[in-house]
Amino acid sequence: MAMHADYVLTAVMVLMFLVASWLFRACEIYVSETQLHGNLLDAMWLVAITFLSVGYGDIFPHSYCGRTICVVTGIMGAACTALVVAVFARKLELSRSERYVHDFVIDVDLEKKRKHAAANILKAGWLVYKFKRIGSHAYHVRKYQRKLLKSIHTIREIKAAQRRLIDGAVTIIEMNKGQARLSRDVILIRERQN
Repeated sequence: MAMHADYVLTAVMVLMFLVASWLFRACEIYVSETQLHGNLLDAMWLVAITFLSVGYGDIFPHSYCGRTICVVTGIMGAACTALVVAVFARKLELSRSERYVHDFVIDVDLEKKRKHAAANILKAGWLVYKFKRIGSHAYHVRKYQRKLLKSIHTIREIKAAQRRLIDGAVTIIEMNKGQARLSRDVILIRERQN
């Protein structure tokens, strides 16, 4: 089940849908005077709407047996929805090696942006110096001072992003596994020494 949780969950949901529809039809077939629930399609509609927690109210159970089936179907629908979310989250989660590759690609991109921002700092600083030296309009000096400050701000943001990337590289689970492995190795070494 751990390998193919999505297939097992789908099979359980379809089987539950069919069984609940048949049971609801069997409970309600002779209870209603109007025979609204006499066919299987109406029962399937009610079970599907109850399973998905929508409940339009166009078809409703008349017997206690039918009401019980609808309540159980609603509870199972909420539980299956939670399981579907958990299965999809596990499928979309990156493995350790995929996460390392992803972090490496992001780190390379951040490093490229950092070098570009550093070049912009040098360029803007040189132009501020040049325009101040030749006595140009204050407009040019302020323009390149703004660019210089913007580049400095950009490089600070990039460095902060790189620090966050390094901090998130090792998760708590990996640290816990490493600590458990280390303590097991220490116990083995102590046993050998004794």
